[in-house]
Amino acid sequence: MFSGGVDSTYAVLKIAKDFDKLILLTYKTLGMINVNFSKRSYRQLKKIFGKKISNKIIDIGDFVYFLRGGILKCVQDNLKYKFYYSWYLGCKLAMHLYTISYCKKNNINVVLDGSNAYDLHALEQHQDVKEAFHKIYQENGINFRIPFYHEKGIIGRYDKKVYY
Repeated sequence: MFSGGVDSTYAVLKIAKDFDKLILLTYKTLGMINVNFSKRSYRQLKKIFGKKISNKIIDIGDFVYFLRGGILKCVQDNLKYKFYYSWYLGCKLAMHLYTISYCKKNNINVVLDGSNAYDLHALEQHQDVKEAFHKIYQENGINFRIPFYHEKGIIGRYDKKVYY
């Protein structure tokens, strides 16, 4: 899953040498305004890696709505649980489930996540949530990796690989 932000772009830069081909999936849903970041970052990566990488921008708005419900349902949950990221976590879950479907249809068995332990503003960045996602991928025969989870930013040192 490639947002084109610092974490996902950095992950591609660091891991591309280990793969023959990378498909960068960028998901678009209602309210996502930064899809153009992925295009810009992809163009920069394409200059470095050429045909080794490709980028697909996929609108999953209907899938998110199916899984999570519309904005009214999210507002109700926000008020009920006093948790104001319910839409985002549901959206991220939809992205992971769509990725699993995409991988199965295209015979892909490795998914890389550019998340890190130092960006915990949203629940999906937390290790226990990542472990739950990992389990779902594993149950579907897909190797879900977060290779730079413990790296301290772009100019930090590489601590260890996290492959659960």
